[in-house]
Amino acid sequence: MGEQATPDLPLPALGRLEEAHDAEYVAGFPVHVALTLHGDPFVELRRIPRADWRGVRSAVGVKLVDPAAPPDQRLVRMVEAAPIIDDEIVYPRVDLPAAGQVRMLVDLSELLGGAAAPPAVGAFEATVTYAAGRSPAMRRGVDFPLVLRRPTSLEEHTLRALAPLATDGWGPWAEEKPPEAEGLLLTPHVDPADPLRLLRVMRFLMYGPTELADVDPAMFDVLGGVYAPDAEALRAEVLAARGDRAALAKQLALARAATPGLGPWLASIESGTSFLGWMRDQTRKRRRHSPRP
Repeated sequence: MGEQATPDLPLPALGRLEEAHDAEYVAGFPVHVALTLHGDPFVELRRIPRADWRGVRSAVGVKLVDPAAPPDQRLVRMVEAAPIIDDEIVYPRVDLPAAGQVRMLVDLSELLGGAAAPPAVGAFEATVTYAAGRSPAMRRGVDFPLVLRRPTSLEEHTLRALAPLATDGWGPWAEEKPPEAEGLLLTPHVDPADPLRLLRVMRFLMYGPTELADVDPAMFDVLGGVYAPDAEALRAEVLAARGDRAALAKQLALARAATPGLGPWLASIESGTSFLGWMRDQTRKRRRHSPRP
């Protein structure tokens, strides 16, 4: 009796990639674009690279084209996605369930020259790529229009002041603990037109003088457009800190229904293991153990 043929197992593959972006961005400031990875209907991907507002971590690439330039000058910038595939390296990871979704809010500015050398202002054709592995089946790209405008005089002043502190990118600038005196001056009053509004909100939540449970959720009203789903998750963070289980359950259900790709973040809030909570705990520990003058 001959051996029975073993059914072919499905090869790991990403499903489609979707993106969401704002109508325009300010040259030199963050270019936050939301990438939503859709899982293959039959294959779960475990521990794929997770990019977010803190950094693209080599898993994201970008191609920027100026359609108005001469044909031989249209390519403005090209950075390939080159994910780190090494389980021994401590690296942010996330699971992508079969037929599931994962949303990643990434800052393309670090791939476009950063605060120091952004592209000239204008209307561009952009392609953003996410790679979970070296195989073409683990790489997806999506095209979208990208508009960069010139900074206002106030924004130019802010850029000159902060660019030396953001040489490693706007994400690392926001994540870095500010000097104690500056941390005490962080404010929940953020201008909805501020190109750094998300990062100013995150800095206040991580390092500001107000306890998370005491934060007014109205603070997140400035986070519209591409940031709107993140605002809903941050409202859940506040409710979790307050211990309001009923309100938290309602907010989590609302956020999951509106943006399924937020699932990993919302699950970490529900389980008390969110990044934001960890950062706040570390900040408070450092304050308690810092020597008094």
